[in-house]
Amino acid sequence: MTEWVYGYHAVLAVLAAGRRRVHRVAAVSPERLPRSLVAQAGKCRIDRISPQELERHCPGAHPHDPIAQVDPYVYAEPVAIFKAATRTLLALDQIQDPHNLGALLRSAYALGVEGVLVSKDRSAEITPTVVRTSAGASELLAVCRVAGLPQQLETIKRRGFWIVGADMDGVPLGECRLWSEPIVVVMGAEGEGLRQTTRKVCDQLVRIPIRGSAVVDSLNVSVAGGILLWEVARAKAALPLG
Repeated sequence: MTEWVYGYHAVLAVLAAGRRRVHRVAAVSPERLPRSLVAQAGKCRIDRISPQELERHCPGAHPHDPIAQVDPYVYAEPVAIFKAATRTLLALDQIQDPHNLGALLRSAYALGVEGVLVSKDRSAEITPTVVRTSAGASELLAVCRVAGLPQQLETIKRRGFWIVGADMDGVPLGECRLWSEPIVVVMGAEGEGLRQTTRKVCDQLVRIPIRGSAVVDSLNVSVAGGILLWEVARAKAALPLG
């Protein structure tokens, strides 16, 4: 069984990561593809396809998008995220929207997260939509699907990590003093937030203060996740303060 990923960054990341076999690369106009992608494709020939074939394989793809037929996504084992220098992890508790999952993975990779845990139950999987939305970050991160996320977090806590969950009832962002420690940032499901079993594992719950109103009283989970991960990266001096 194979699947098609599409978009310049997604296809480039699949080729660069080398985690899964690439059976075919194609485009409506191969001659217009960036040299970086052509060079990364190496010996993998880039076929010319019709717009109709592009639409059949990847509905909604842009006419200039390259596409690649690849093996299914291979998740990492939890042990893969624990390295000597691991300082920041992201845990996703039943994120169901593939666009939110992709956006969170993109922020995680950009902001120095070393590994991501995704709950198996009631959660989006890594699909071509997620790969595209993440701009290929899903191919470059160690992403683990785990059963019993709260139990996994307990195991991580015993390794010396602080567990910080995003929650509307948490302390304001500026009052959290754990960012510079080895940390797991935990984001909950759209609309529902963290499950009670996950909340209980957290060492601290934090919220992002917003103006709020009857119309807008919260942030999208991928936006909130990006803000929290930026704060972690800033505290760890991975980003400039300005």
